[in-house]
Amino acid sequence: MAVRVGNVLLVKEMLKDTPDNSQDLGLEGNNFLAHAALKARNTDILDCVHQKCPRLLDVLDEEGMSCLSVGASIGFNRGVRNLLNRSENKVYVSNNDGSFPIHIAMKRRHIYLVSEILKYCPESKYLLNRKGQNILHIAASSGKMDLYFFSYLLGAAARSIFLRDGRFSRLMEKQDVDGNTPLHLATMNWRPRTIFCLLCHYNRKCMATRNNSGLTALDIAEGSMHPNYIFRERVSLLVLLYFYVTSRGFFTRKMFTEKITKPSYPLDADKNKDYVNTLLVVSALVATVTFAAGFTIPGGFNSSGPNSGRATLAGDPKLIFFIVFDILAMQSSIVTISTLIWAQLADPSLVHRSLNTVTLPLLYFSLLCMSVAFYCGVWVAFAHVIEFVAVLEITFWNFLFLMLFLLGPHVIIQIPGIPALFGPYFLLFVLFVDDDHHEQASAT
Repeated sequence: MAVRVGNVLLVKEMLKDTPDNSQDLGLEGNNFLAHAALKARNTDILDCVHQKCPRLLDVLDEEGMSCLSVGASIGFNRGVRNLLNRSENKVYVSNNDGSFPIHIAMKRRHIYLVSEILKYCPESKYLLNRKGQNILHIAASSGKMDLYFFSYLLGAAARSIFLRDGRFSRLMEKQDVDGNTPLHLATMNWRPRTIFCLLCHYNRKCMATRNNSGLTALDIAEGSMHPNYIFRERVSLLVLLYFYVTSRGFFTRKMFTEKITKPSYPLDADKNKDYVNTLLVVSALVATVTFAAGFTIPGGFNSSGPNSGRATLAGDPKLIFFIVFDILAMQSSIVTISTLIWAQLADPSLVHRSLNTVTLPLLYFSLLCMSVAFYCGVWVAFAHVIEFVAVLEITFWNFLFLMLFLLGPHVIIQIPGIPALFGPYFLLFVLFVDDDHHEQASAT
């Protein structure tokens, strides 16, 4: 209790009559005083315990963890440095489960502590747990590699020790007892940022490595992905397939024949009808709005003269763009409506084929065309107001960018060839994926 509240004077007084270098203080739970001091984040008490009973720093607690592992698990930086300054050999003391302190720090996502341990004991990066996994395996499973992803994008001069050490790239090729490389484990846990980081910073030989089940990372992603739409899974496969096709050179056959992912279906097959009806309503609204816009064009019509009934601004290119995109939006939405009526026949194969092959791409195209038509129409009416046109330009391109991001993973990346040709753009989807979300949901 004195250790937990951090009362250094009381702890010293209570340890005063204890024989020096004693491992057994004669009290129940005495062997874990050093662990309690670490959990209390108090290095002064840790010094007291070490001075009186140094052997207690070598004792495993009731969970089979060493003192250094306890400090690494809670992220106690000063405590870990305190222990490392006393003895670096503690880095090589494993817990009862076969893991080492550096594995615990990596699993708990305390990257600073991992760097500290590597600073004292660089060779500890080669330590393996009972599953034959090094710290790169554990980092790939936990998804902590997103830190290096952001450092890569920002062009940070000071990279982590992972990137400065050239020998680290060889760790990526190592296989655990199941034959899995870090890339396999990142794919199994759907860590798109980690996959991106591994394939950007390290060699890509492991993409062809097969585990004990004969599967590559791409095989795992394609075989394990759920048919319903899970954004993290789709982006993980996008990253894998992009690096797969580009690593073999541009303009290969697979670039234009391989789809980025499976078609996405609603979670519940019984909800297919509601899903179709929702798309039908949206398509009908687009068709109605664009049909009405075609007869209320900006500038109106000439009411007299030889050009009576014709558009007043017929010679303006911006008006022509307005009409073209308005017509495209209306026609695409009408075809979408026709396809959705076909899907109402309730044949599952018809529903899936119509949704993923025709309906979603056309509806997406009609929404984009309607947006462009509106932009051109407003531009025609306010072309003389320079300030307004500048604001309109900014808002339009921002909106278009958001539209591509909101519906892009759902529609565009299913088209063969898109991941290869426009991969760098779609890799930005990685920014919108939270690698921690899956782990947090499981804990809840």
